[in-house]
Amino acid sequence: MLQDFVAKTAGKDENLFYVFSINEDQVFCREAYESADGLLAHLDNVGALLEERLKMPDLTRVKVPGPPEELEKLKAPLAHSKSSVVYARNDAVALTSVF
Repeated sequence: MLQDFVAKTAGKDENLFYVFSINEDQVFCREAYESADGLLAHLDNVGALLEERLKMPDLTRVKVPGPPEELEKLKAPLAHSKSSVVYARNDAVALTSVF
């Protein structure tokens, strides 16, 4: 399933990087976008895959660093997440998810 996420993300305009790594029983997804709009477009793009993935073991943590004005755009769309969402100030809009 991870390769499906990568395939749907490859070549998207605002995507800076998108990688998965696995450590024992945890899967880490690290990704970065030029803006909050790029991240929101990505979530729309992989929505069906994400819905399927969330039926499996829990998403435990989402960390979203970025500039304050971009983070503000993400708070409402990510509010429904069952996992903890951490916002941190940084220059890029990045997302780290732990499954």
